[in-house]
Amino acid sequence: MILNTLNWKAILNINNHKISFLDAIRSIGLSIFTKYIPGKVFVILGRAEYISFKYPINRKVSTTISLETQFISIWVGLGMGVLGLILAGGLNKYAFNYLTIIAWGIISVFIFSPIIKVSIEKLSFRLLKKQINLPHTKITNVIRSLPYFMMNWLAWTAGFYFLCNSVIESNVNSLSLGLGFPLAATIGIIAIVSPGGLGVREAVIAYYLSLFELSLVEITTISVFSRLWFLFGEAFIFFLALILEIKERNPKLY
Repeated sequence: MILNTLNWKAILNINNHKISFLDAIRSIGLSIFTKYIPGKVFVILGRAEYISFKYPINRKVSTTISLETQFISIWVGLGMGVLGLILAGGLNKYAFNYLTIIAWGIISVFIFSPIIKVSIEKLSFRLLKKQINLPHTKITNVIRSLPYFMMNWLAWTAGFYFLCNSVIESNVNSLSLGLGFPLAATIGIIAIVSPGGLGVREAVIAYYLSLFELSLVEITTISVFSRLWFLFGEAFIFFLALILEIKERNPKLY
């Protein structure tokens, strides 16, 4: 969760907007539970609004950077999930795996191709009669920020791997087991109609674990525990951010 706040700070820094590490924690932590509001736009707007309030950064600019951060995070996480599907040997079994690879390819083109962005903006303007500006992600920005996103997703992957082996009787030594989490988490984010990916994430985890021939009881146990595990992490970063915010506003209390 701490590494997740570093992603946000790194992207802002790359875009020439310096913020403190503590403010990165506050902006992410205080808005972490807005992802459970249908539409999930508030998790993007929440951290952007906090930064715009504390720093001389235009709200439109901070929101665009926040959206850019979300796109890169999904791209990296889904890419790791695709790698997991390949390593788990599921490509020869189900069409879902190919659809996931296609989705990752579409996101890749969307991130790196300005032509796609311009086309979507023009189409949106014609349909909605409103100008929508999508973030233009430079390849150099992605490369410079990639280590932060990789560390974040690798930390969650490792955590999920150890979680799986701590609650099931089967001894699965394959490290690709942990890659089920970035796959499930990113698909849960993409499913905007599902608050916080509830249900979607668990279903993808169950599907992914089935590739390792685990029992139904083990798969169900991991799916449930993974949600509780991640909620604990979200609660941790929220209360940490809340304490830091209270401390900043009332330094005499400490």
